Amino acid sequence: MIESIIKETPEKVEAYEAITKYPLPERIVTYRYKQNQPRSPTNFNDLVTLNLHELIPNILLGKHVGKTDEEIETWIKATDMYGKLVMTEFQDKCAEHLRLFHMIREEDARRTRFVPEKVALLPIDIQLVILEYLPCDTRLLLLETKYPDTKKNMQKWKVDGLKKFYRTTVHDSVKTIREDYARTCLTIHDFKLSITKKGDYINEIFKVIDMYKNAVPRNIEKYHSYKKQAMKLFMSIVHINHVINKPKKKTPQNKEST
Repeated sequence: MIESIIKETPEKVEAYEAITKYPLPERIVTYRYKQNQPRSPTNFNDLVTLNLHELIPNILLGKHVGKTDEEIETWIKATDMYGKLVMTEFQDKCAEHLRLFHMIREEDARRTRFVPEKVALLPIDIQLVILEYLPCDTRLLLLETKYPDTKKNMQKWKVDGLKKFYRTTVHDSVKTIREDYARTCLTIHDFKLSITKKGDYINEIFKVIDMYKNAVPRNIEKYHSYKKQAMKLFMSIVHINHVINKPKKKTPQNKEST
């Protein structure tokens, strides 16, 4: 998985530090001025192109601040090296993503051959082994297939039990969400607190699960954590259903003496 935090190569960082010893522009360019054209939003190409060009050494400025010819030549070569390292790092990242894409495509192909209905018929110990090797969204699909009456079985919960589960396990998970405003993954809804009916509690609980299930992969790390959260919540419900709906053992009755 590609990490959301960009890791720079030490060589590139060192190369940039080398050119900062020379007179760089005072400001980062954030807008491309287009003569005789209407104003338009800055795009990625504008930012990349303009700022890379801004780093090209200003020879006259170098002379003005007292740099020698040898120093200016070193400056130009150092800037050239920095540009090459930037491009190499970018190309390496693209190659890494291409490898990741091939892995995802192979996983998707395997997933199309995966039949959760057949897995659900296997012995439970074999199912548990299979689950360990599946991604969270596939594991959730398998659980939903194995327990299709999950919502229906929740009707057997007591209202107080639904309230506790919703306000602690479910609602507390929502309160801990910290989205990156520039790369939001979730469509946040308003989740009710003043609920009295079982059906409303169940609907709100599954609204949270669906929110996590439908996460958009803008932030890869958070996307996977949300998928995992959806699976964990569903597993918790399945476990509680199992406890509540477990048949009670009949207590043996003493035979009346004749």
